[in-house]
Amino acid sequence: MKEERLVELKDLSVIVVDDNTDLLQSLKKILGIFFKEVFSAKNGKEGLDIFNKERIDLVITDYVMPVMSGYDLVKEIRKEDKKTPIVIMSSHSEKDKLLNAIPLDLVNYLIKPLDYSTIIETLINFIEKAEKHNLIIQKLPYGYSYNKKAKELIYADEVITLTKSERDLLHILVENIGIPISRVEISQKLSTDGKYRTEQAVKNILIRLKLKFKENDIINTSAKVGGYILEKP
Repeated sequence: MKEERLVELKDLSVIVVDDNTDLLQSLKKILGIFFKEVFSAKNGKEGLDIFNKERIDLVITDYVMPVMSGYDLVKEIRKEDKKTPIVIMSSHSEKDKLLNAIPLDLVNYLIKPLDYSTIIETLINFIEKAEKHNLIIQKLPYGYSYNKKAKELIYADEVITLTKSERDLLHILVENIGIPISRVEISQKLSTDGKYRTEQAVKNILIRLKLKFKENDIINTSAKVGGYILEKP
């Protein structure tokens, strides 16, 4: 049954934005069954502040709210973040407004009032879309996976400890999985305050990172570009 997949939400976070206090509390209670963390806000401005401060995997927002509407909230998020899944809610009388949100790439449009089955169906759609497009979890060879939001390497449901440099390097490799990337490009992407990492420094970070895997053929050298490639599962 598809409902069994809801357990996949246990390490994720969601924010619900709605000016209806009763609905907000009801959604928080339901979502709290499945998600690790449930954040809430009463308008788009509060929601945007939380989104920018916390690690949010899913946004569920009402369309019409005071201070900042859900539509404006989504537009602000999409200026910098094209990937985080978003769901917009609206009353039946405002159904036409949802047409404006089509270009914002949403997981779903929900018409109030909501029922439990609709919420569950929406969560399953979110899981399937996130999996299809590797929005949150990127599967790696030999049963490893990588949480793009948290920048965590996971094996057998355990998070493998990485240094900041190792985490940053792995993130670059994951974003280019299956594609060779040169040491020069990696050095540029790992730069801080405009200072590039030396190629030797990149090599040293890579050696330490490879030791975090039990297998030694997940990250390989690429003579073609003078760099490395993270193999696809």
